[in-house]
Amino acid sequence: MATVAAPAVSIGNYKGVMLCNRPFVGGTGTNKGPAPASKQAFVCGNVGDKPGINVPISSKERGAHVDLRPKSKTALQKHKKWLEELRATKEELDKQYADEAAAKAERQRKFMQREARMRAVIRKTKQRALVGEEEDASPAESKEAESKVEAEAKLRRPMWALTEQQAGEASELLEGDKAEDLLAFAQNLDFDKYITDSEVSALIENVRSRIKELEAADDNDDDATAKSEASIDRKLGSEVRKAMQLTAANLKSFQQKKDDDEAQPKEAATAAGEEEDAASVAQSLLDVDKALGSIHSKKSLAAVAERTKQTAEAARSSNKKLLAVDEEPPMPEPVVVKHCDDEGSRLEAKKAISNLPYMHRNPAV
Repeated sequence: MATVAAPAVSIGNYKGVMLCNRPFVGGTGTNKGPAPASKQAFVCGNVGDKPGINVPISSKERGAHVDLRPKSKTALQKHKKWLEELRATKEELDKQYADEAAAKAERQRKFMQREARMRAVIRKTKQRALVGEEEDASPAESKEAESKVEAEAKLRRPMWALTEQQAGEASELLEGDKAEDLLAFAQNLDFDKYITDSEVSALIENVRSRIKELEAADDNDDDATAKSEASIDRKLGSEVRKAMQLTAANLKSFQQKKDDDEAQPKEAATAAGEEEDAASVAQSLLDVDKALGSIHSKKSLAAVAERTKQTAEAARSSNKKLLAVDEEPPMPEPVVVKHCDDEGSRLEAKKAISNLPYMHRNPAV
């Protein structure tokens, strides 16, 4: 008979103590019977997935693993940014230096060309004078032409190399050349070419606006004259206004009165007093209305006041009453008050020890 194997006895709980069989001992542990063939050792820890299973396939899944959190600026990043700005600044400065050098070279080239043309003109003039001397000029004329060419050549030198007289002659010669150039420009000017230019159009518009401003100023002057005449009528009356007009009749009457005053030497003192009164009245009128100064002088106003006085005397003798002149009451003078916003700091600084008189007289301080 075959012997039946006894079942394996587990000692998982022995007298209140949890125990377990060791896997590496096989069947030689607490199990007295032979170990079953299906029991194998196990590996501790988590078992990873198969290779290639956790790799994202789509770009969407791949982008989900990217860290999108904002990174803080480090010192290295700031330094790189500063180096980039420094490089851009250096390139800009190099470009400016190159432009300035090119402009300087261009100015020097133009200066050399202008001087070369000037030397060529002087040389050509001198040669022409010499050729004319050889052909049909007398020795005196040739010498005069040569001296003239030499004088012009001397005047073409810089101003600091000329005397005062030569500098004046050089200035006259330069003005003549400029006038000739201007005349040549005016003769060869293409008006249709410049009239469409924006700058010329702007200048023409400015001239038109200036003309309108001057016309408006003339209209304002006319209005001021009319207002002054109206103020005279309001203050002195229409009869006095008519007497103040500088007409031929008024001037004739004034001249007749002057002749009568000269013919009466006995009344010279009285006439002098009347003239002083008329002058004082004229001065008071000028003080009251400043606009009268643009129409009448002090002498003409004195004559008008004298004629007004004569008109008043004639009206009084014929028992006519003159309307009283409505004079505006004098305006009170405004009260002027000066306020210092230093809050007394100026007086405190004046009384400071450092500003005492002896401090400024002592040489040891």
